[in-house]
Amino acid sequence: MGERQALFADLEAGAVSIYEYRQTFVPGLLQTPAFTRVRAESDWFQHPAGAPVRTDGVIKGRAGRQRMMSRPGGPTYEVILDEAVIRRRPGDRARRPSRGR
Repeated sequence: MGERQALFADLEAGAVSIYEYRQTFVPGLLQTPAFTRVRAESDWFQHPAGAPVRTDGVIKGRAGRQRMMSRPGGPTYEVILDEAVIRRRPGDRARRPSRGR
């Protein structure tokens, strides 16, 4: 689990309720492992072209956050998604824009 994901996990663990609004992507707490993998592998801002992508830690961290949400006494979770979130398909590396290198 990365530093940013750990911060969110800590905040979520102490929350009573979580409210979220997303215009662009499915929130991590709602992502399946397969979606998370595709999303992480296609994130060309985070990974230089040709660099190996390690998604196992992201997937495990996200699964842990999801388990925390479903534990007895866990926080309530309400999310509003823009229609674009539902219609957007995770990108693949072949279709990503050129970085001008």
